[in-house]
This record gives sequence, structure tokens and C-alpha cells, in this order.
Amino acid sequence: MEKLVIFDIDRTIYDGSIFLDFSLHLIQKNLISPKFLSSIGFEYVTYQTGFESYDELVRDCLNYFFDEIKKIPLVTLKKEIKDCLFINHHKFYDYVFETTKKYPSYEYLIITLEPEIIAGEVANFLKIKNYLSNRFCNNDEFLNKPELIFNKRELLNKSVFKNQIPFATFGDSESDLELLKISKNKFILNPTSNLQRELKKDNLNFKTFTPLNIDQEITLTFN
Repeated sequence: MEKLVIFDIDRTIYDGSIFLDFSLHLIQKNLISPKFLSSIGFEYVTYQTGFESYDELVRDCLNYFFDEIKKIPLVTLKKEIKDCLFINHHKFYDYVFETTKKYPSYEYLIITLEPEIIAGEVANFLKIKNYLSNRFCNNDEFLNKPELIFNKRELLNKSVFKNQIPFATFGDSESDLELLKISKNKFILNPTSNLQRELKKDNLNFKTFTPLNIDQEITLTFN
């Protein structure tokens, strides 16, 4: 069985938020309303100030996003996310390309709370065949409402990888913590303040990295 390596997307393999960049892209194409930014902006403020949890932030932002895009043809959305990734390709950190190329024998898996519309195209862009994400669609049609899971370990446990102990997990936020805990090797990049608090509360002395100093640790771990 190949060793399983898990990647988060935002702030981990991507410099920023692909969800926000795609939202801005759709606004620029006049496909969704600029008012959407006010809605998610309010959610980020309430999260940052501690008035709502990370799960609530994700839930509200994804529900707002679903309401904005559910009437757009999926073929149009897929084209636009591809265009958005092409425009923003420079935001992917070099280490993700170098790792998957240098160590092709590992099984790579993206686990993200993004909808599959985004996650699937990111996986294709990075030539990573496996991903787990929230669901907006069934085949080529939108669901009546999103099927949302906020626990990444639950996503893993419901997948074909449920019996594997991850060899390595790359993450940045409290939503990655349960996966980091069960992984043999933990790679925390750009840790959020909430993740840092959780690590301190649980007395977890996990190393943290930046995209500039992670290469040596990857080499030592993967070789």
C-alpha cells in the first residue's frame, strides 16, 4: 500500500484563499453579485473576533456561495475555475509541485472544505488524482442544498482511505488538527492564530514551517 500524503489548499499549498480568488473572478465576469463580498466579509470578521466558530464560518460562506452560483451552468463554472487557476497559478507554492514530482510513489490526497467544483479542478491542475471535499453537485446537476461536512477527519473516514494512517499531512488551521494528530509526520505551514491556540492548549509541540524553509524537512522525511 502506498504511503498517504494529505494536502490542504488555502495557505498551505496556495498563497491565499482560492475560494476568495474564484469569487472575485466570478464577480469580475458579472456571474455573481458584488454583494457576496459583503456577506462573506461579515462572516470573516465575526470569526476573527471570536463570535463564531470556524465551522460556522465555513458553513455560512459556502451556503452564500451556493446560492450565488446554483443557477450558473456547471460547464461555465468549470471553465471559469480553470481560467482562475491559470491566472493565479503563481500562487501555488513550489514545494507542492516539487514534492509530487520528486516522490511519485506516494499516494497524494487533497482534503479541503471547499466545494468539489473548486477542489476537483485544483486536483486536476496539480495532477493529483484524489480529493475529498464538500458537495454542491450530483453528477452534472446541483443538489437542492449543499451537503457540508466540517470535520476533515470525517471526510477521510468516509472515503476509501479510511483504514490508512496518513504518512504526512500538510495544513494550516484548526480544521486540519485532527488529521495532523493521526499523521506520522506533521507539516504545519502559516499556522492560524486559532490553530496555535489549540496546539498550546493541548500541549502539542508540532513544528511549524513556511514555504521557504519546508523543503529540507520534506527531503529528510520522504527519502
